[in-house]
Amino acid sequence: MLISGLFLSLSAPLFAQSLEQAFLPDSDQGEIVSHQYFTLSYLETHEQAQWVAYSLSAQDLAGYISRSDDYREDPAVKSGSALLDDYRNSGYDRGHLAPAGDMKRSFEAMSESFLLSNMSPQLNAFNGGVWNRLENEVRSQAQRLGILYVVTGPVFDGAQREAIGQSKVSVPRAFYKVLYAPQQQEAIAFLLPHAASRQDLGDFIVSIDSVEQITGIDFWAILDDSLEEKLETFADPSAWYTEPLIRLSDLEKNEGKSIKVCAEVAGTFYNQKSEQKPTFLNLEKPYPNQSLTVMIEEKYRAQFPEAPEKYYLNKHICVTGKVEFYRDRPEIKVKGPDQIEVLK
Repeated sequence: MLISGLFLSLSAPLFAQSLEQAFLPDSDQGEIVSHQYFTLSYLETHEQAQWVAYSLSAQDLAGYISRSDDYREDPAVKSGSALLDDYRNSGYDRGHLAPAGDMKRSFEAMSESFLLSNMSPQLNAFNGGVWNRLENEVRSQAQRLGILYVVTGPVFDGAQREAIGQSKVSVPRAFYKVLYAPQQQEAIAFLLPHAASRQDLGDFIVSIDSVEQITGIDFWAILDDSLEEKLETFADPSAWYTEPLIRLSDLEKNEGKSIKVCAEVAGTFYNQKSEQKPTFLNLEKPYPNQSLTVMIEEKYRAQFPEAPEKYYLNKHICVTGKVEFYRDRPEIKVKGPDQIEVLK
């Protein structure tokens, strides 16, 4: 669960309303621009959205639409959105706020996600790294919870700011995601510095109230004040994940327990000379300095993608299983691919 034990007394008609009517953030800045699949508040001074809000359901994620990559200006922004030339040779990616991976439900939704009003300048290592991991985690939670309301956006520095292109598109110092699960009536927030990171996502969980303070946005203004305060002041990393998510440095404390660990597969080895012919996935660092070894015995190998030592190499994964120690090294034995979730 995201937050256990907090139940909001909301009437059924409220959930029948659209996200745009009921759960849009409240702020006194920006031009509100409503598209079919998301709504945003556009800040002309920074040439990007202050926030992008949309709903994400398990049904939405069942779509099959591929990336359209039709990046273009947003004609709905009255003041004019950022330009393609602003990002060209800038050293920054056109980083999605509402990700394309959340918009596979239709061709229209996918195409909308490539409007430049839905982009912020992002370092490639951030966009393809920790930000991508968070996007995958949000999709995983939407599958588990049924539906999420997502609000995401950038955080800017003060008057002195880096900007790109003729339009002076501000480069954010951080990015946030605020999530609300209406069926469970629970909420959580993530705040990520705009930098490459291999830290656990749980390290970036903060209170919603803290995101409101640095952005000036009231995320759940529609809720009763006392209940809103309970949601917005809560920040418990362990409450977000289906299984306990453990840091690699804490493995020894969890010997014999079934846990969930997320890290990069930095090295692999298929030992065909051994009687068991195991496949080893070494997390965080290559052998012999790995922080954790994931072992696939030969009798289970056929259940995994062909040549798992190649398939999983350099991917960021979450593995679930019991921690054991072999020659003083932590190890998790897996019997099927359902124990390994590929994030990148």
